[in-house]
Amino acid sequence: MRRALELRRPIVAVLLVASFLSGCGGPAAVGPSPAAPAPVAPTLPPISGAELAKKVRANLDVPYESLTYRMELIDSRGAGEQRKAAFHRASNLDGKDCAYTCFLEPQDIQGFGLLTLRAGDAEPEQFLYVPASRKVSRILYFSTNRRSSFCGTQYTFEDLEPLRLADFEFSVTGTARTDGRDCYLLQSLPRTRFSGYSKVLSHVDEKTSLVLRSVFYDPRGELLKIGASHELFEAMPGHWRARKLEMANRQTDRVTRLELVDYRCTAGSPTTADRQVFTLATLSGGREK
Repeated sequence: MRRALELRRPIVAVLLVASFLSGCGGPAAVGPSPAAPAPVAPTLPPISGAELAKKVRANLDVPYESLTYRMELIDSRGAGEQRKAAFHRASNLDGKDCAYTCFLEPQDIQGFGLLTLRAGDAEPEQFLYVPASRKVSRILYFSTNRRSSFCGTQYTFEDLEPLRLADFEFSVTGTARTDGRDCYLLQSLPRTRFSGYSKVLSHVDEKTSLVLRSVFYDPRGELLKIGASHELFEAMPGHWRARKLEMANRQTDRVTRLELVDYRCTAGSPTTADRQVFTLATLSGGREK
């Protein structure tokens, strides 16, 4: 039996930033320091928010890809927890966008999995498998569960849903230089009241259409968390990914970091084995109830 799962609010994290004052000997300087020059926003070709969002989605769309990450969860005291997780994604597989996430290590979390299926403009279907109970539970789209943390990370169930452009109102609010790359600033306003965010501001690389930085605001309009992507690579022609990902929560002082250790993708139709990844049988190891 599939049951709605009631979970607690996200447990998510923020980057720890240290400030240092140093001297070179002798008396301290008196008076104000020279102001650093303000960064100059790059001049980029004009584009609408809707068109830029389509480019972001097109970069994500591949027939099938498998990504394995080393994961580190860091709490507000700086203590870390090591994990390993696998992510599988497929675009328009039998008319559905599919995503499957499963923890591989350590043993106490091994087998926890999340399967997400989304057909066209329909609401996503999400199923969580908890090995200890051997139960598959449904994450309801209209409940607050989708705003909750996925297995103690700062990624929510909503974050792990395939992107549907109709869910947001997009606009380009400016440009910025981010990690040495020229970016558009793409503002996304959720159209549904079931989102855990009031606004997301993304720095979209003009050359690759990959999101390099995302700033999330909670339903009250306050800064919630910041995501970042580093070390870009071209997974297949025209489709870019990042070897390192980070999501930091500014309200709870916790952070999760991901480092890619294995990547596989296909430009053609997924194999039978790859297709079977996106099933309840795979999610539960054949023990779904």
